Amino acid sequence: MRALITGATGAIGVPLVRRLLLEGWCVGALLRRDLSGEEYRRLFQGHIDTIAGDVTTPLCGVAPEAVAALRGHFDVLIHAAGKTRYHESLREETFQANVAGTRYALELSRALDIPYFAYVSTCYVAGRSTYLGENECGRSAEAHNPYEASKAEAECLVRAHETRTLILRLSTVIGDSKAGEVANAGGYAAFVRGFWLARERILRYPEHPFWVGLNPESTLNLVPNDWVAEHMCKAIGARMSGTIHLAHPEPVRMGWLFDLSVRKLGLPLTYRRIEAERTARWHDPMWRKIQESISEGIVGYFGPYVMRDTTFGLERAAQIPGFRPPSTISQEVIDAQLDYMINNLFQRKRVDRRDRLVRQSLPA
Repeated sequence: MRALITGATGAIGVPLVRRLLLEGWCVGALLRRDLSGEEYRRLFQGHIDTIAGDVTTPLCGVAPEAVAALRGHFDVLIHAAGKTRYHESLREETFQANVAGTRYALELSRALDIPYFAYVSTCYVAGRSTYLGENECGRSAEAHNPYEASKAEAECLVRAHETRTLILRLSTVIGDSKAGEVANAGGYAAFVRGFWLARERILRYPEHPFWVGLNPESTLNLVPNDWVAEHMCKAIGARMSGTIHLAHPEPVRMGWLFDLSVRKLGLPLTYRRIEAERTARWHDPMWRKIQESISEGIVGYFGPYVMRDTTFGLERAAQIPGFRPPSTISQEVIDAQLDYMINNLFQRKRVDRRDRLVRQSLPA
């Protein structure tokens, strides 16, 4: 089998490419021209071809001569590229990447005569719904943010495609279940990173915990990227069609997850508001600014996902050949995630636009 993949450098793209190669696939990766194809090939010991392009432009920016040379070469196009942006101010950028990007990927699939198209979506196209089945369409009208709305709209484009299609909806993907390794800080890692960026300011008040607005009884549906990549590979290899949810049947409680995270970060944070208000330094302008930056900046950004979760139907996922349920999200799994984040992701000098938005909400 020969696969062309977009988003190959992303949080799910990297483990998926590794899994495809392990299963004996031939893989071509569409990379932006500002990325080093040689460096990416070294990541996979040279067992991958790279193609210059950009999903936000027609035909994904693939040159006409490359289109002619690659026609009929691939069995499937796996579209994993996209942007996870929740701010309303980034709606245009998000829709350009996720909706126009999907349209151009479908266009490229037609031009290359690829008979099968797999789209990486999110379970959170459920929006404000409390339940979403695998046979149900995404609900853009109930979306919390531009990201959810754009993914739901992109799914409609995929369903209208004339060849065989598969929509893989993922819940909150974390790093490898054992090593915690992940390509970039999204989802749960991005939430933790917000507090890490504010670490020095928060530690000015070790005896006065800041309140983090979340519902400790709510759940967060975490799935390790190695399990996700394995089952994506199996579903695509079996040429499954329709929609499949790759989510955990036993999501973790937010209170449990928060306590583990705060303990590892060593930060004076609590979701117990009464406790926080009893020791709060309301008379201190700096303390108040930091509290506001947490409530409005960090938690405000992730608000819908830390207050309530949706239940996802998993019937079709169990039909994947060789299916096995994901392992329990234990303390050991979370510790591995946090260790990897602290030692790798949070030390990077590169600051993306989301980091800047978080930092702009923090007091100097």
